[in-house]
Amino acid sequence: MFNVSNWLKIEGLVPRDLSQIIQKKVGYGGEKINARKVVGFLFGFPLFVAIAVTLNIAAFITLDTSTLVLTFVITTLMMLGSIFLLIDYYAMTRANRVNTSLPDALELISTNISAGLTIENALIESSRPEFGELGILLKRAAKEMFSGLSFDRALKNMSANIESDLLQKTVWLITEGIKKGGELGTLLLRIAKDLRDEEALKKEINANISMYILLIMIASIFGAPLLFGAGTTVAGMITKQTNVSITTPSMSGSGVPFSGIMMRAVKVNTITVESIKLFAAVSIMITSFFASLLIGIIRYNRELAGIRYFPIILIVSMAIYYITVFLFQMVLGNNVIQII
Repeated sequence: MFNVSNWLKIEGLVPRDLSQIIQKKVGYGGEKINARKVVGFLFGFPLFVAIAVTLNIAAFITLDTSTLVLTFVITTLMMLGSIFLLIDYYAMTRANRVNTSLPDALELISTNISAGLTIENALIESSRPEFGELGILLKRAAKEMFSGLSFDRALKNMSANIESDLLQKTVWLITEGIKKGGELGTLLLRIAKDLRDEEALKKEINANISMYILLIMIASIFGAPLLFGAGTTVAGMITKQTNVSITTPSMSGSGVPFSGIMMRAVKVNTITVESIKLFAAVSIMITSFFASLLIGIIRYNRELAGIRYFPIILIVSMAIYYITVFLFQMVLGNNVIQII
């Protein structure tokens, strides 16, 4: 069922324009990935998982049709979002590796050109294994130039295969510098120096904004769980100690007569501790998610770059929440119902 041909059949059902957009995004993750297969997997697998989850819930829990439909929709959207985040994160990680190796590669290419090598041979000699993804892109550009493609077009094809703004800007600077009559070796050295200066400036900025990141981490990891833990404990105390009831008029049944009208006691439904626990868990999850996005914006100027912090923030936050509730139970004893 889960073989390549089935995923390709599902991809054939996706609108062509949408499929091409997703394939381009998937292509940023590397050429070893079958983009069409990923598109089919993206639209097929979440539906299979959502159907399985919905059927299992319906088998063990009695729910109405609207709730089951909502469960199916939410599960599908969560799976789609998770896969999209993984694709984007993998493309971003690949781009970061290229950005890290770019200054060294430019300096090596400049050195090879100054030593008398042609541009094609300089690119081949500079495609070192330690450059990783960038080395593969350089070797491909050199092969395209050997096959008759112009230097400008080969560089643009190289930058089109990876989602790196830094690489695209570098290619633009190189092509424009050559058009203006600049010497390639000197131009590459100058660009490499500028890239190193920019990286040093980024590190200095990151050092200055570390305090903001620390405050976000403290608020999301410690502040929110402590407050929710205290709130859950107070709710448990109120739920245990309060027995709310009101008296409503009744024309029949047992009760105390009052002006010819019988009165009966009606118990009022209160919010349960389980509902508060669920609300606290969902709130902590949402807080952790947006805290990770905010860290990505502040530190990397990209929201999804902070997704890597989300699991850590979530796990630590939930642990602190339950530890807080447990400590309150130990201190207050029987005054608090067991909520863990």
